[in-house]
Amino acid sequence: RTGCSRDPGITQGPNYINPRACLLGLWEAAQVLRHVRDARGTVVFGTGHPGTMLGAYNRLAEYLRNHGCATPVAGAGSEVEQDWYLDFAGVVACVSDTCSVQHTHMTRAMEFFLDHLRTEPDLAVVDHGFAAACINRNIPCIAIMDTNDPALAVAAEAGEDFVLVPMNDNMPNHQMAGLADLYTTLITLLEARAH
Repeated sequence: RTGCSRDPGITQGPNYINPRACLLGLWEAAQVLRHVRDARGTVVFGTGHPGTMLGAYNRLAEYLRNHGCATPVAGAGSEVEQDWYLDFAGVVACVSDTCSVQHTHMTRAMEFFLDHLRTEPDLAVVDHGFAAACINRNIPCIAIMDTNDPALAVAAEAGEDFVLVPMNDNMPNHQMAGLADLYTTLITLLEARAH
């Protein structure tokens, strides 16, 4: 799924994502985003990697809202485990200990978010356990996956229906925020091809 080595004997060392694998995922994601945008659908966002993804997801959410989509939040304050809570930075679900947002692979925060929504979303833009919760409920999603997030690759290989975008998820928010601009640029290119 990432284009890295298929040698099972390689269990440590530097990881690699083939740029083509990333680009294919980005194109597929742009197609899904365009469809949901044109339908003025409901899109939810969640991240277990708040040090990287908050800026990108909030910027993409703003773009979608400007095109008539809903980006709801629900369930804020639900305790997902002792002293960790479902929280929101903008419209992006995350996990907080009330002092800091936390890096996590847990699914429970997204499960609480989905449980509190009035209706099922048309799309989730997610990563880590937030993606796994959506996949488990058959909610259409776009899932960012780095090489140390193998559960999402396993789900894709098992035939689960979601968009997998293999890419580095360890860049600062100010750099990764450009991902939203990349999505909107790809959507514009798709529209130009259609005419």
